[in-house]
Parts: sequence; C-alpha cells; structure tokens
Amino acid sequence: MVISVCIADMALQVPLLVLAGDKDDIMSFVSCKTALKEASKHENDISLIVYSGATHFFDNPNYRKDIVTASTKSSPPVYFSTNHYDRAAHEDSIIKVRDFLKKHIGR
Repeated sequence: MVISVCIADMALQVPLLVLAGDKDDIMSFVSCKTALKEASKHENDISLIVYSGATHFFDNPNYRKDIVTASTKSSPPVYFSTNHYDRAAHEDSIIKVRDFLKKHIGR
C-alpha cells in the first residue's frame, strides 16, 4: 500500500514499515512521527526509515533524470521536476522490506 500520510490517531493492529526520503514534499512526516509515538504505547512494531536526500519517488526508476530527460518520446511522469530516483536508497529499501517481512511472516 502507498500512503502519503501516516494516520497518527489510529491504534494499528499490524506491523508497519514506512520508508521515505527526507526531501519528500508529498508525504507528511509530522503525522508519521506521531504515529510512531502512539504505536509504542500499544506495543506495535512500526518503523520509519528516512533516506537522506531522497524524494517521494526514490524507488521508481521512471524518475531517473538521465533517462527520462534524454527521452523525446514521452512526457515526464507527474511530479518529475521535484522528484528523482535514488538507486542507493532503492536498493537499501529492498533489503529493509525483505528483512521486515522475514521478521513478521518468516519468509
């Protein structure tokens, strides 16, 4: 599921991993930080991992500036001007998601 805001006033019943960039101008970190504080009261495993310099679409190769800018066949995706692909953050996020799933479902 993709979310652009964390729900701070809801007692989550399942573990949640939020991966985001600190240059994300679409997602609200205030609500995510509040959700993390609330989760600890309910002993929920909710984690927020923030990638330095990454934007909202850090894990989407369609936001690679070198490829899309060079292409004359297609228009850039929505929010292209303020977002970019971050290969290092993307690769690390894959590891983090795999570790999170293995911890919670054993796969």
